[in-house]
Amino acid sequence: FTVRNQDGRAPWSTIEDVTFRKNIVRHAASGLNILGTDDVHRSQSMKRVLIQDNLFDDVNGTTWGGSGRLFQVLDYRVGTTDVAIDHTTAVQQEDVIFAEGAAHTGFVYRNNITPRGNVGGFGGVIGTGTAEGIDTLNTYFPLAEFRRNVMAGGNASIYPADNFFPLSLDDVGFVNRGAGDYRLDSSSPYHNAATDGSDVGANITALDASTAGAISGVPPAGSDTSAPTIVLTAPGDGATVSGSAVMVSATASDNVGVMTVQFRLDGVALGGLVTAPPYSIVWDTTTATNGAHTLTAQAFDVASNVGSSVPVTVTVSNGRPRR
Repeated sequence: FTVRNQDGRAPWSTIEDVTFRKNIVRHAASGLNILGTDDVHRSQSMKRVLIQDNLFDDVNGTTWGGSGRLFQVLDYRVGTTDVAIDHTTAVQQEDVIFAEGAAHTGFVYRNNITPRGNVGGFGGVIGTGTAEGIDTLNTYFPLAEFRRNVMAGGNASIYPADNFFPLSLDDVGFVNRGAGDYRLDSSSPYHNAATDGSDVGANITALDASTAGAISGVPPAGSDTSAPTIVLTAPGDGATVSGSAVMVSATASDNVGVMTVQFRLDGVALGGLVTAPPYSIVWDTTTATNGAHTLTAQAFDVASNVGSSVPVTVTVSNGRPRR
């Protein structure tokens, strides 16, 4: 994911509101590179990117000719905003995350299963000029959410609490890692241990169902085509709102499961993706013009079906600032 202003003629170029979900990456030199702003020409910065329920199997720089890193997060200008990496299962050779450049705000890394990785002593979460673990997180990802991750072979003493550090991937409790079955056995200590109550790591069952058609060329039978249902519950239709802390809420349901909810103001994304109930955000109405506005919400399920709420019209009424 690289922001590029081709030939310097498009300074408005950006990457925003992108979801990378339910993909399998196998036998690769590296995983994902994230460059938040163009490092050559002026551009906008990356915002609201969700990387979720992906499998990276055999990321190895020695074998395939690259760095062997899983995630590389770079920005040499202002840093990314609200990038989330959630429910990943990976087997990589080197670093889990490598960072360099500016600091990133709103970064989330949770519910992921990886080895620490080790090439020349380097591995885990590391950055240029920083020590592995908390030092790198504080420098490049201040106030990040870093929770419920399994890092096999990692050192618990240099990482935040509420993460897991088994000795090796053999201790994770996969159904059959040797055969490439990365589902968690019901006896795994990380079964139902994620922040949302599901298994840590990718939802391999849903991932297999979603990629079956891509691998075989034949759509799988019984594919989920039912869109989620979502209803805006606050603010009410016709409400007048003001101030910097208006709660925008919705309820959502699906026959399989709701993955994310996105609120919108006049068709434009309002806040980041909400990945677990309660589905709500705080809206600073002082950033909107006084007058009528339309609020909507979208719910996405594991099969990428999208459900949209009935629009709600609200009136923003903030007093003029004193001179």
